[in-house]
Amino acid sequence: MVYFIEIIYLIVMRVLYLKKDLEDALKNLSPYFKWDMDE
Repeated sequence: MVYFIEIIYLIVMRVLYLKKDLEDALKNLSPYFKWDMDE
């Protein structure tokens, strides 16, 4: 059972980490998106 909980924990942490990376990538790209939105 503990092993199962550990797997879920690792998956959740990984998803959160990927989400953070995606947000950073979007922040880096945001000037391009803003430029597109203004049109």
